[in-house]
Amino acid sequence: MTDHTDYETRRAIVNAIINETKDHGDAIRPFNRERWDDITIDEYEPHCPVITGEIIIDLYDLADLILDSLRKRINDQSDVNAIESSRNWRQTNERVSASS
Repeated sequence: MTDHTDYETRRAIVNAIINETKDHGDAIRPFNRERWDDITIDEYEPHCPVITGEIIIDLYDLADLILDSLRKRINDQSDVNAIESSRNWRQTNERVSASS
């Protein structure tokens, strides 16, 4: 069973791959050079978004895309955790000040 954090991380990676393809990036490109119309992106498939057509997948670029997505997700989580820590610290100090 996938927990919520794993789901969100997986979704971020899938979105990065879809956006890379929509932007005509290097990780996924048409087999026939510039024929981007040969690639279909169905990001609203109920169970799993799909990219279909004759494609070339550059595994190094795809791995970089996934790593970048993970780094961004970790940084976003760190920012949220820092904000929560700051908020908790401030609330604790306010309680201590109020009780003095």
